Amino acid sequence: MSFAAAVLVHLGCPRKMERGECEIFLREFLGDEYVLGLPFFLRKFLAWRIAKKRAGHFSEMLKSCAVNTEAFGLLPASLFHVKNLAEKLSAHLGMGVFEAGVYGGENLASLRRKMGAQNLLTGKILFIPCYPQAASSTVFPAVREIERNFKGVDFKIAECYAGMPEYARAIANSVLEKNEKFDAVITSFHSVPKPQLKIFDYESECKKSHFEIRKKLENFRVELAYQSAMKFGKWIGPDVFGVARKLAEEGAKSIAVVCPGFFCDCIETLVEINGSLRSEFLKSGGEKFSYINCLNSSSRQLRLFAEIIKRESFL
Repeated sequence: MSFAAAVLVHLGCPRKMERGECEIFLREFLGDEYVLGLPFFLRKFLAWRIAKKRAGHFSEMLKSCAVNTEAFGLLPASLFHVKNLAEKLSAHLGMGVFEAGVYGGENLASLRRKMGAQNLLTGKILFIPCYPQAASSTVFPAVREIERNFKGVDFKIAECYAGMPEYARAIANSVLEKNEKFDAVITSFHSVPKPQLKIFDYESECKKSHFEIRKKLENFRVELAYQSAMKFGKWIGPDVFGVARKLAEEGAKSIAVVCPGFFCDCIETLVEINGSLRSEFLKSGGEKFSYINCLNSSSRQLRLFAEIIKRESFL
């Protein structure tokens, strides 16, 4: 099976990095039934309240992580990398590769209009959700929006790629290329509320990825942790801040942290891990903290996604 085009599907970004647009984006994202699994009116109220409260801070964090390039202008890091990767894949594979978010401005609805206007919907389209591990709060909204906006189009949705050996190898090699002897390496995944595990066993997928990466880092102590849990409800753990503090208390002076659940760098990796966690570890007695960047739009990510497209053409 050959594909006429491929689409990298990601969470999305606000139309602009200003407070008002960030509030709209947060309200849309948090108001999704798959993200906050609450009754309609309570979910919408909480989404409105949280968006109102956090939009300013979210805007500042996006700006602090922005990348300014001649090709794309000023963009949040995550949006820059997905656009850059799509262009690289298109040139590498000789086919159209696009990107679209589930939420925000450049979403799947706007992509459908763009591709339709250019008569690009006549062949089979491959959609690749950019989430290595499948969680109901990420994959379900992506599938829903693909099906909603591409009715009448011949398409296929790629499976998540946590089990691909190329994925674990790429993550492990990004640690090994530092050529340093760390006292420990932490693999940090995004936490989810425990009730979501009844729908999709995301925790098992994270553990599977962790174990595969750990096997390839056999000369290191590798710890599993989770990040970005909200303050309400029960979320999966252990929390990455607690794991880093415990390592420091046990005498670890040098650690590396990699985030294999994130397709590319974003606020959660650049601010929460490389900023807040770094400070916490050093304050707890650690001496050296190395943040290992996500695969982003690197040659490793390019090869990985080229392999995903090749794999899907044979499934």
